[in-house]
Amino acid sequence: MKQALTLVALSVLAHTANADFTFSPALEVGYVNQNAKSQTTDRINLESISIDPSLVVNYNSRHFDAQWIGRNQYLIRSGNGDSFEDSFPEYSYVGELDVIDNVLTINANGALNYRNIEPSSYLVSDRFLDPDLLSKNRNNNIRATVTLNRLPFVEFNGSVGFTDLDSEQQNFSQNNLDAETFSFNSRISQGSGFKNFVFNVDSSFETTDSTSDTQQTRGRATNFDSRTVDANVVYRLIGDFGLSARARLEANKYDGITGSNSSFSYDSYGLGVAYFLSPNRSISITANVSDEDDAESESFIGVDLAWAFSARSRISANYGRRFFGESGNLQFSYNTKSLRTRLQYSERLTTFSRLVSDIESQGLFVCDSDNIEIGECFQPSSLNPQLEPGQTFVEFSEQVVDITEEPILNKSTTASLGYSNGRLSTTVEFRYTNPEYLARQREQINYLTNWVINWDLGPRTDLRTQLSYSENYQQSAVERQDFEDTIIRVSSAVRYRVNQDLSTELELRVLDRDSNITGRVIRDRRVSFTLRYDF
Repeated sequence: MKQALTLVALSVLAHTANADFTFSPALEVGYVNQNAKSQTTDRINLESISIDPSLVVNYNSRHFDAQWIGRNQYLIRSGNGDSFEDSFPEYSYVGELDVIDNVLTINANGALNYRNIEPSSYLVSDRFLDPDLLSKNRNNNIRATVTLNRLPFVEFNGSVGFTDLDSEQQNFSQNNLDAETFSFNSRISQGSGFKNFVFNVDSSFETTDSTSDTQQTRGRATNFDSRTVDANVVYRLIGDFGLSARARLEANKYDGITGSNSSFSYDSYGLGVAYFLSPNRSISITANVSDEDDAESESFIGVDLAWAFSARSRISANYGRRFFGESGNLQFSYNTKSLRTRLQYSERLTTFSRLVSDIESQGLFVCDSDNIEIGECFQPSSLNPQLEPGQTFVEFSEQVVDITEEPILNKSTTASLGYSNGRLSTTVEFRYTNPEYLARQREQINYLTNWVINWDLGPRTDLRTQLSYSENYQQSAVERQDFEDTIIRVSSAVRYRVNQDLSTELELRVLDRDSNITGRVIRDRRVSFTLRYDF
């Protein structure tokens, strides 16, 4: 009910003049023939009937836009003399209210969905294979943003948000997870009244309270607080050259359920030189020194770079030190009319609930929220496109971490290439993730390559193929045995549009997982046929 109340509250505030409601119901009926075998079990042959009704509701007015998508997949399965039924209800919603044009905006979003409990089962477990490794998740987010960019000497952008997350189970535990996060972010920078003086101060604060309940244990609570302040000042002395000063303050505190309390803090200050043409073309180099109460101070060189080579390409990067040692971030983007590329490296101290509440996507394709097939998506022509209501950026692979509320030092690298031209749309994504779970002192390493291609064979027929390859390494905190998995998944589907409302799809899917652990090796083969009707 929380997500419904949020949207109702926003819609009450919205101006409803010239409002427009649209309803788009649809029904999918499918048949799946599945053959699965593991190292420790005999071959299993399963047949499934899938009934999947869905509804998309859009609301648009001058100041308020909202979308709700709901579906309920009902499965009837039989095999090896057994039969059983299951259902998987899902929904998602998003709403945006312009309270004061270009000044105050309120956003709300949320979803009920199913997520893998652990990263190693990301490509393997789904509703047809090991559904017990999926956890039902509900999350609701609301955020208010204030933008003041017309003042003569200072500009301000700030937001305050609240997130509620409920997950039915966690990795290494059957406990329910309930987490609430309050966050505040702000940026203060110089206005147009300053000519030679440039400054910006970024600050953030997040606090996450979570509980884990079972019938045996009630109210097992954890708390994770994070705050950062990052200040940069540049004063031009000769032309675009000048002096720079930087200060970064970071403090994180975790109170665990079993006395695993930890603090991760690091403060540093620096002076140096800078070359500043504009906010989009600048570089500064500083000599920094750390200031810690319980450790010796250390010196290091810091670099901050922001450079737009043209309207099509740009790079931003920084290098320095944090509480875990050397630290850096990098983002590079380049696009043409038909080709878009992106390279990103990031380091972030976070939790599962905070990652889920982060709705920013770096996908190369823009899709309608209710249809994220690559053949129905397009690539925007600019680096900063403005999305229409009901549109979203889409990545065709995702970053998966354990469902747990312990702090995660997440280091990730992503390289993406997308191409779209006429009848052909394709994307290749490479991911490297190295989450370190600081409370349990364990880590995971994942390499993922994902290739998706869609080819229009004719005005009514298209072919979609997806190839995913993954290597996983994980330290097991329970079994005290590390495992290494290699996963290959290939699927190919042909879709035929009978008319504007009716379409059919035939798909073949093959999955193999090899592992150094007996019982994790598995083979899965599927053939599926689907009918879809849009009312």
